Amino acid sequence: MKILIGFLIVTASLVAAFFIIILIVKNWLKKTVGESGMSEFSEAFKSAVESEKEAYSRPKSLAGLTNILLPKIQRDIPDFNVDLLYSKVENGIKKVLNYKSTGDSLSVEKDHELIYLANGLKAEIDNMKSINKYEYFSDIKINKTVIKSYKHINGAATIVLESSVQYKYETNIKGRKSYKDINKQTRYITEFVYVYDEQEFDRGVYNFAVNCPNCGAPARKLGGSNCDYCGTYVEPINLKNWFISSCKEK
Repeated sequence: MKILIGFLIVTASLVAAFFIIILIVKNWLKKTVGESGMSEFSEAFKSAVESEKEAYSRPKSLAGLTNILLPKIQRDIPDFNVDLLYSKVENGIKKVLNYKSTGDSLSVEKDHELIYLANGLKAEIDNMKSINKYEYFSDIKINKTVIKSYKHINGAATIVLESSVQYKYETNIKGRKSYKDINKQTRYITEFVYVYDEQEFDRGVYNFAVNCPNCGAPARKLGGSNCDYCGTYVEPINLKNWFISSCKEK
């Protein structure tokens, strides 16, 4: 009981000292700049806060190469559907942010649409939980998406896209701004991969891997096989499809 009382006394003393320091600084400012100066200082502070909020909530512009790259993509991949890819971008970003919000890393591993992204995303979510940090995303909306770059090599086609995104954002990560009453406007960069030739596909060129769902060992093939380590059958992937392999805020 004595320890608790002592702790409360120390805490109260620290709080009182903090407010005393605030009053001393305020009185010093008044003497230094006067009442009019204090008023100007207060207005400047309010203006800075409003400017910061305006920048936080301003929709972000995009600079893409869609008109230049789209014809090339359609020549290389005749059945390419840009609207379908944009839909996958929207769905992929929302899934990633929702998984981060819920902290449900187990469901990430089972989400077939995120098969190339699962390992990194699961590790990020588990790390956040281990250090008691969180990020909540709600009312997520994709304003616009453009194509930034495209390559067709090593058995796979890769498209990098940039999206203007808005959402309500809450976090306890130090240094990150969040306002409960306004939407955060930002940009996300996503990468999608389409494996058109598994024989030529070079995993070393890409920063993702498909793992065995039972033991976590790297899968030998994308098209389906038994795990070399535990024997579990790894479900084949429909290679002729676009899968998200990266999703990052710019």
